[in-house]
Amino acid sequence: MFLRKGTMKLKSIHISGFKSFADRVNIQYHDGITGVIGPNGSGKSNIIDAVRWVMGEQTAKSLRADDPTDIIFSGSQNRKPLSLAEVTLVFSNDGLHCPAEYMHLPEISIGRRINKGAEREYFMNREPCRLKDIVDFLLSIGLGSKSYAIIQQDKRDRIIQASPDDLREILEETAGITVFKVRRKEAEKRLNSTAERMKNLAEIELELARQKESLEEQVEKASQKLAFSQELKEKEILLIKNHVGFYRSIANKIKKEINHHSSQIQQSSLEAGEWESEANDFKSTHIELTQQIKSTENQLDDQKIALTKYQERSENYKKRHEERIIQRDRLTKELSEERISLKREEERQNSLIFDVESSEKVLNKIDIEQESFQEKLEEIGESLQVERMRGDEFRSELRAIDSGRSSLRARNEALLDTISRYNVQIQKVTENYILHLENRSQIAIDRKEIANSLSKVSAGLDEVVSHRNIIESDLEKMKQQFTVAEQERDNAKQKHLEIASYVVSLQKLIESNSGLSDGTLSLKEKFSHKISGFLFDIVSLHREDECILESSMPQLFQSAILENVDNFIEIIDKIEEMSISRVSLFIKEMISDLSHLEAEIKANVLNLNGIRCVGARLENCSQPTVKYIFDRIFICKDEWVLLKAKKLCGDIQNFIFVTERGTVCQSTNEMNFGQLTDGVSQGILQRKREYSEALLKKEEMQDQLANCEGSLYILSDKKKKTEIKVTELASALEKEKVESVKLSSQLENFDLQLRHMDENLARLDEEKKRFLTEISDAKESFAKNQAQVDKLENEYSAISKNLEEFEEDFNTKKELRDEILLQLQSKKSERAVILERQTNNRKNYEEITFQLRRMQQKLDSSIGQIDDLKTQINNAESDFIHLNNEINGLQKQVRVYEDKLEYLVQEESETEEKLRVVESKLKSQKDSAASKQKFINEKQLELARYDTIIETALKDAFDKFQLSADQLPENAENDGAYRLTLEHRIKELHQAIIDLGAVNERALEEFKDVSERLNFLITQKSDIERSMQELYISIQEIEENTKIRFKEIFDKVNIEFQKIFPVLFPGGHGELSMLSEVDLLNTGVEILVRLPGKKMQNMSLFSGGEKALTAISLIFSLLKTTPAPFCFLDEVDAPLDEANVGRFNDVLEALSEEFQFVVITHNRRTMEVLDTIYGISMSEPGVSKLVSVDLTDVPPHLRKKQKAAIRSGASATV
Repeated sequence: MFLRKGTMKLKSIHISGFKSFADRVNIQYHDGITGVIGPNGSGKSNIIDAVRWVMGEQTAKSLRADDPTDIIFSGSQNRKPLSLAEVTLVFSNDGLHCPAEYMHLPEISIGRRINKGAEREYFMNREPCRLKDIVDFLLSIGLGSKSYAIIQQDKRDRIIQASPDDLREILEETAGITVFKVRRKEAEKRLNSTAERMKNLAEIELELARQKESLEEQVEKASQKLAFSQELKEKEILLIKNHVGFYRSIANKIKKEINHHSSQIQQSSLEAGEWESEANDFKSTHIELTQQIKSTENQLDDQKIALTKYQERSENYKKRHEERIIQRDRLTKELSEERISLKREEERQNSLIFDVESSEKVLNKIDIEQESFQEKLEEIGESLQVERMRGDEFRSELRAIDSGRSSLRARNEALLDTISRYNVQIQKVTENYILHLENRSQIAIDRKEIANSLSKVSAGLDEVVSHRNIIESDLEKMKQQFTVAEQERDNAKQKHLEIASYVVSLQKLIESNSGLSDGTLSLKEKFSHKISGFLFDIVSLHREDECILESSMPQLFQSAILENVDNFIEIIDKIEEMSISRVSLFIKEMISDLSHLEAEIKANVLNLNGIRCVGARLENCSQPTVKYIFDRIFICKDEWVLLKAKKLCGDIQNFIFVTERGTVCQSTNEMNFGQLTDGVSQGILQRKREYSEALLKKEEMQDQLANCEGSLYILSDKKKKTEIKVTELASALEKEKVESVKLSSQLENFDLQLRHMDENLARLDEEKKRFLTEISDAKESFAKNQAQVDKLENEYSAISKNLEEFEEDFNTKKELRDEILLQLQSKKSERAVILERQTNNRKNYEEITFQLRRMQQKLDSSIGQIDDLKTQINNAESDFIHLNNEINGLQKQVRVYEDKLEYLVQEESETEEKLRVVESKLKSQKDSAASKQKFINEKQLELARYDTIIETALKDAFDKFQLSADQLPENAENDGAYRLTLEHRIKELHQAIIDLGAVNERALEEFKDVSERLNFLITQKSDIERSMQELYISIQEIEENTKIRFKEIFDKVNIEFQKIFPVLFPGGHGELSMLSEVDLLNTGVEILVRLPGKKMQNMSLFSGGEKALTAISLIFSLLKTTPAPFCFLDEVDAPLDEANVGRFNDVLEALSEEFQFVVITHNRRTMEVLDTIYGISMSEPGVSKLVSVDLTDVPPHLRKKQKAAIRSGASATV
């Protein structure tokens, strides 16, 4: 079976770390039909998700994930999460149906990688690239985002549920018409925008003409005002210069008088300084004496306080000495008792050490033998791995040489045609580039002028926008509050719906007796009058006990209670007659309370730590007799506690013991481990408990939902009032924006044209570079290909000989490895038994060692405390003597400090008398200096007044006329007549300017600006009219292309549909029909079908299977019309019955000669036509594993047996 000649095909997929594929998986695809099979949840559809992801899918939801990084393997019970995911597709290249830059390559690969930081990488032929490069390559080989190369159930359902408009959209996607519709909408939008701009330009032109007439009158008045203003400036400068010069001469005279009095004050200050120095010396002496007196008083107080403390310490020492003697005697007695206990534990420790050492010797011997076998096995395994890789390399090299040898010659012919075609393209690109560059320069100049006008108009909008922003800010806060309230309401509503749905589902499960075994259901249906009840209806256990018993003994709660033995015999006979499956029964009259012996044993068992009785924790029991059953059931913390309890029971075998992890020990010594999950339903009591809790939760959610609705109504009313205010402001702002919008539309048009020009220039430059590069690469490839042809012939024969020698050596090493594996497994079993015994001994040894360590620590602590107490008792006596000596010394020191204090007080009084004499002489000298300083201060105030007048005049000169202080005179005469003349002329000029009235000072500039804008508008109107005509023509061309492409694809798909439909419905007829053949732009499409024995009808009247088969017919028709390198079919045969699957297989086999199919299926009939089968399983939890079977290599007679085995459900070995 071979693909259609001249098409690319998918060679392999490499998946690593993607979803459940933790290990690297390499899937090889051959000609024909490849199948992927496996149980639900094993990861089959993850293969399609991987293909869609590497082809550029960007939406996490489309890949069945919440976040882009969720596709990375997240770990399992036995494996850690991975840090990245990577997928690679490899295509075989025929050299004819791919972009020119890849024609010389035998294979083309595309890859995609993502890490936990959501960083994405794309690759082509193992080189980094952009997503756009991959998408462009896939489009060039027929694998666009809308192609039918990947067909999942949603695409099939889309056709089944499609309306006529939806079917038209499917055909448009197939034909690539969608891009024409987008272009048409853009052109119509631009046309409407252009018409609106023409209308705005006409209004602007009338407004500019009116402005020009008004400005002509204002220009004359502006010229007169300019002349008056110039003369006024000159007169004001002369007046300022006269003022500054006059006041500067007065200020200089005052400064001379101040300097003369300042010199006299300096002389007085020198004399006062001498007296002040002498006074400071006496003050320093007085301060030192005062400090000494204070210091002596402090020292005296310190000595008295210290004396009091030493006397108190002496009393405390006596009391502590007596307490330490009592504590020493008590610790000595405890020490002797601890030493006796320590000796007893050391004897137990020595016994365990001997047992551990003997086991260690045996283990060492086994480990040595095991390591020997392991080393041999690793050596052989490494050798086999190397040999297997060598074999794969030999075969891969042979296939590569054979493929390369046949395609190199064809590539060289294609390269020569490519070179000539590219030379013609380069000449055309160069001519277009020069033309576009000239047009862009002119548009840039026009845009700059419009941008300047727009900035002037936008300045007047700020105040209105500011007020609107304040209101909108308030509205935004209110909307956020409203959104939060809505979210709370929606969350409450969602939670209420979820809990209500959960309550209904639980109620249905309880009412439908879901979870009961077939035998229990039969008893309940046929013998309810003979049965007193079932355990799951009679009792209610503690939550913890309920969970443990239902997982480890689920059949217990489905047991029926019978009144007497007669009913039991009668039911047993009927069960055998009716072939009812296994059931559990209790006879009520045979259920008795605990005997005296059983009660004693139960009490002894409950005295153990980590065990409890189920009957003691029953929450409810409607029949008292049934409680006796649970009085004999105990739950243990672990198996160690269970074994202790069984030992206490002795010969009494009526008790049942269950551990918290599911181990069960009943009347015999047999123990059952693990949870029962196959064949037994679980969770009956738990489901009833959950139902009652869910009802309470539902009532709480109803109250919460009512509160949320009330809050939402209040916020909604406030929001409406604020929105009315915003609307009123927006209306006012819209009026201000009219002029701005007009200019903005012009600016946007120029920006759009510039962007188109830049894109075209960049594209033309890129195309030219690409053509030159590809011509160079093609010439180089031509020379290399010719040299490779000769080299490949010699390599093929040498590799074939090496492959034969390798296969003989490989089989010999495999047999030796299997023999060593058997011996190694035997040693591992022996070692596990010894290791378990040794682990128990070590555990006991560690417990005793820990106890010894604690006892030794306590012993050492007691000895240390006794030694410390002895030392303290001996030291206390010497300390007491030392304290008495300290007290006598302190009493002597107190008397010395009292004598020193009396002497210092007498010295202080004598120094104070000398200081008073010096300070009186210093005061008289300072009074003389103060009178002179008063005169200076009065003159400085007068000088400051004149300085202020001068500074004000200087500031006015600089602010009005930019005159600095250096440009104004230092002296001027006091000429009052001259100043009056200047002031009179300045007033006349001010009045002349006022008489002119309001004058537009920018009239000259505005007149020039308006004239230029008017001329520009006239030019722009003609350009826009020409642009509108071009848009009309463009829309007509797009509509024509759309009609032609749609009619072509409709006819092609219709022809293929009419061929394929009779194959799937023998004797039937199907066709596509347009609702309106006149309106090809908008007509809908419907599927008309005539099934065998029926009249022509619409697809909507079909059954589910007929709809699915019709949709498959259309999908295959679309695929034949727009072929792709491969086609993935994801369980599209699921709704088909056996007969329809057979016809589906016939079509699939027929199309497999032209297309490469990958089929994911559960249907055995579909498996019959597969040439290669890949099985997906989860032998390791959470990790998908791959197993492949190639049926094309199986002989014909064995292949028939294989298909028969698949049909019957058996497994065949190939």
